[in-house]
Amino acid sequence: MKGDFSRLTFRPGRHYSAVLLQQGRVLLDSDWNEQAAIASNANRALARDLLGPHAGVGEGFSIRERSGARSGRWDFLIEPGVYYVDGIRCENAESVSYRRMAQELGCDDDRAVDAGDYLVFLDVWERFLTAIEQPELLEPALGGVDTSTRLQVVWRVRLLRVQDSSSDAAEHVLAEAFARDATGMRARVDPASGYTGPEDHLYRVEVHASGGAGSASFKWSRDNGSVVAPVLRVEDDRLELASTPVGWPWDVGTWIEPGDERSASCEYLPPLIRIQAVEGNILRTSPGWPLGPTTSTYRSIRRWDHGAAGDRGRDGAVPIREGQWLDLEDGIQVAFDPASDLRTGDYWLMPARADGAVEWPSDASGPASLRPRTVEHHRAPLASIEIRRDGSVRVAKDLRRVIRRLTAPG
Repeated sequence: MKGDFSRLTFRPGRHYSAVLLQQGRVLLDSDWNEQAAIASNANRALARDLLGPHAGVGEGFSIRERSGARSGRWDFLIEPGVYYVDGIRCENAESVSYRRMAQELGCDDDRAVDAGDYLVFLDVWERFLTAIEQPELLEPALGGVDTSTRLQVVWRVRLLRVQDSSSDAAEHVLAEAFARDATGMRARVDPASGYTGPEDHLYRVEVHASGGAGSASFKWSRDNGSVVAPVLRVEDDRLELASTPVGWPWDVGTWIEPGDERSASCEYLPPLIRIQAVEGNILRTSPGWPLGPTTSTYRSIRRWDHGAAGDRGRDGAVPIREGQWLDLEDGIQVAFDPASDLRTGDYWLMPARADGAVEWPSDASGPASLRPRTVEHHRAPLASIEIRRDGSVRVAKDLRRVIRRLTAPG
């Protein structure tokens, strides 16, 4: 979540059941957010305990063959209803075709699917929304300022090639396909100087390009990546913001990341772009850094603070050099573990305080190595299908777990 937070304090292992406010104390954003996380975690754990890893009622999210498909252009239908994945409630309001869903999201990773056997599965995660994506979050009674943000459940139906469309080990196949052993990162302040920043910040270190030594890269922000601006128009190397950025830190040399629905829903990674000039609410990008063919869809830009450390050969991100301390700013240093298995979107948070302290756990050997946070994807099998060469689709097996509603006796 790239929000303007002081810190994120929810830890499932502490088994807290509530946040209790005390009279006369300051109410912090971290308290409110931890209470929301405690309640959500408890509700989903209960649903998972009762329903198992995935289940639904009736025909919700069942996969149906679509009649009348054009020759060679396969498709299928996703039926309306409700389905639970790891306790998360997913809703499909109407019968929708797979191709229509993919087109509306802007995802094209399944366009070149060959004939064969496939596992159809539901991919579920939560999306962080601000007033840029949801303008109704602006409060007109306060002059149109934004006050809070939202988390939204998002789902996609996806395909995974398998050897046998009648396989009964769908959960195992999914787990194997997306298994990973993420390695960690350590953080500290320079022992010689400490943290020298004049203000409190929530530093965010985020993996930009996936990979290990020699291929992975990262970017960082001193404000949890929360500095964003809505884009009104894009033309060549010009970005027109919706308003003049008075007091906003869109300086020359700053790296910005454009965002749209495709990057939010389809795991698409846009390259970072460097600001060459600022003219009122117009930002000009560096020569040779075109904004790409999908510029008309860009709705926002996000600021990253790594500045001159950005490598043009790495799409503007910073190369990851494993096993050594890397300087960010004001005495803050990070070190990525050797043999890293890092993926785009992995991130770590470091609250830094003006008194010189940086919150990071330690063990007997020094700063502890922490696994990254990430956008958690939850997956459940829906059906096994066969896509034929003539474009027809055969549903080989319904893999959903269907439960009956509880009713009163008699």
